[in-house]
Amino acid sequence: MGAKQRKVAGLASSGDWNVRGCALPRFIFLFVLLTFAPDCFPLQAFASSVSGLRGPVQPVNWSSSQGRQVVAAGVVASSEQLQTLNGPQQVSLLTVDLTNPHVRLGVVAAHDQLLGSGETVSSMATRSGAVAGINGDFFEINATGAALGMVEINGQLWQSPASFEVLGVNRFGRVTIGAETFVGNVSANGSSYPLHSLNRHSDIYGNNLTLFTPALGGSIPLRGGLAALLQPVANSPHTFTLQALQPGLRSLPVLHGQVALVGSGRAGTWLRAHLVRPGETLRINESIAPDSHLVQAIGGGSVLIKNGVFYHDPAALAPGPTIQTSLTAVGLSRDGHVMLLAVCNGGSSDALHSQGFTGAEMAGYLLAHGVYQAILLDGGGSSEMVARLPGQVNVSVLNAPSDHHERPVANGWFVYSVSS
Repeated sequence: MGAKQRKVAGLASSGDWNVRGCALPRFIFLFVLLTFAPDCFPLQAFASSVSGLRGPVQPVNWSSSQGRQVVAAGVVASSEQLQTLNGPQQVSLLTVDLTNPHVRLGVVAAHDQLLGSGETVSSMATRSGAVAGINGDFFEINATGAALGMVEINGQLWQSPASFEVLGVNRFGRVTIGAETFVGNVSANGSSYPLHSLNRHSDIYGNNLTLFTPALGGSIPLRGGLAALLQPVANSPHTFTLQALQPGLRSLPVLHGQVALVGSGRAGTWLRAHLVRPGETLRINESIAPDSHLVQAIGGGSVLIKNGVFYHDPAALAPGPTIQTSLTAVGLSRDGHVMLLAVCNGGSSDALHSQGFTGAEMAGYLLAHGVYQAILLDGGGSSEMVARLPGQVNVSVLNAPSDHHERPVANGWFVYSVSS
């Protein structure tokens, strides 16, 4: 899907289902089916870890089948074929036991940089040694290729968060879904100025002061902004020395071993006043709140489930409440011990001619599997799940991408096994 589009969340859905002469909105019917009756869906271990949520009743004309394969210790791949009243639907699943000492989670950026043409999920999995993974955040498709949300990799903040919630894992191994904010400042010669963001090229206008690092991986247009090129001071991660002030640059060069502060308006004026001569030192402080312990993180789309109930996200994103499409979602059990990764096929990309889910339908489906918190990632042609199945050397694509081939994306969310 790529770029995000804001839409108002709602229960509206494409078309109605006629059930015994009564027309019901498709989402309401699906939600009732998935929420109130027992023992038709698999993954009972996942559902049983969540108290207070019951499995669904198997209705007439609804059935499911599954295949199950152990990928690695604590990681199980499975699939379901749902015979819904709207037609058959294929869903690929990864169930991850987060209490298993062999399980690790990680984020990989396409070609290890923020800007570029993207990289397929299978390529990122293979080169990083992952046993399984899914596509990640929405991104600027057919443009810079940059992810739209936060990116943190191995404890290093690559890109500050946007206005959308974040999927992360902290240094204690706990997976989190929630809003994160960026706070920073730059201090030089007895004065300080707020640091607006990190590696967000769209923030260089107004009166913003923005920091860029080599993680950007490319050049960006500046359109006259003032750039301060800085050299990191060894063994002092927050201290830098001024190399040069460059006003009126048309573009920021690719950074290697240095960082750049870009200021416009009042921020540019502050840079000119407080960074005068090459060799002067300054200090840059940055932090993420409320979870300052994140070590891996990516931005997400709409939050689907909060505290065990369907959530109407006020910042709901594409595909919108009425559009069925391929979707990628991440869910957590109430105790946080189990993570469920789900990708539904869409666009008639498989032999079942699956049409996909709306966001509300995906929420109902995840609730049926005992999910207590859930978030959507990028969808449409970006939706993809890979795993290294038993006896295989490389990962395989488990779903049927709606582009009929792997789409290069900005980043991915991956599972690693220290025993592999």
